[in-house]
Amino acid sequence: MLVLLLGGGCGKEKLVANETWHTFEGIEYRAPKGAVQQVQDGVLPGPGGLGGIPSGQHIEARITSQEGKLFMSLVRSAAPKTLEATEKTLEANHIARGLAGKTTPTGWELTYEQIDTTGASIGKVHVVYADVAGGHYECTWAEVNCGDHAAADALCRSLRPKR
Repeated sequence: MLVLLLGGGCGKEKLVANETWHTFEGIEYRAPKGAVQQVQDGVLPGPGGLGGIPSGQHIEARITSQEGKLFMSLVRSAAPKTLEATEKTLEANHIARGLAGKTTPTGWELTYEQIDTTGASIGKVHVVYADVAGGHYECTWAEVNCGDHAAADALCRSLRPKR
């Protein structure tokens, strides 16, 4: 699960020289220049027709940079998510430990250590969830594959309604 964020985004934010605004499903977010967004709507069923997500239910933007400093996910889902349900899912699937979550004015934030099937650490994951412009958005990035932690965090906190 990757995610994307949201934060302050109400007004007079200024871009620095190396940033641009990008649009995604009714919102805007600030990303480093050169960042690329690839969007996928839904997921096809797997073998035997099992699984899959219908179009419009889970629209994901993978945001990357050529330098490899940015690799994250921004998801717009049809239904809202709660911090409690997300924590329970991670715990029930035995893929996380050290969960540290908190509510925010627009949603919630969660940081946790992702673990593999042997219990070994894969690294920290950061999730910012926000209800913005009538939509439900989740921004996620992992420290292990996102070299510019500050840019990833700032991107997640820049979500705002499309202008």
